[in-house]
Amino acid sequence: MRSRCLPPLAVLLLAALPACALLGSCGLMGSEEPAWTERTLTQAPPRRELLSYCERALAQAGYPAPELDEAASEAYSEWRMELQPFGKAGRRYRATIQVETLEGGGAVLRARVETQMNTELARPMDPARAKWEDAPDDGTRAKVLLQHLTSLLSGSGAAEGGR
Repeated sequence: MRSRCLPPLAVLLLAALPACALLGSCGLMGSEEPAWTERTLTQAPPRRELLSYCERALAQAGYPAPELDEAASEAYSEWRMELQPFGKAGRRYRATIQVETLEGGGAVLRARVETQMNTELARPMDPARAKWEDAPDDGTRAKVLLQHLTSLLSGSGAAEGGR
């Protein structure tokens, strides 16, 4: 008589199904919340001047075509592509810096670097064929961007303090 037991791999797969369903239903897989990195200045230049420093920091950090949106009090870039010859290794990044002025002459700077992954497998180095999917924000790149900005500000003597 033959045993009706499932092979060990099948048992493992069946046991993992509820966990996968739970992760998917909780929203832990896929979409992520925006990840903002923040720095507070105790003394900052006027908002318009600070925004122009943000635009310069984006360019200095290598983000293409930085622009200002004075109404939203932010500077942002176009997508910076870093294609790779391997499938799902290419990325593109878009940076945003927000400025919030504080009473007493200070300001809060917030940076975010959105990330997308190239899922094109056949020709991943061809930007025209790239297929982009959202990936988690890159907090490290956002910190580097804020460091570019604070270096510009401190080099010009335009700002003090940073947390």
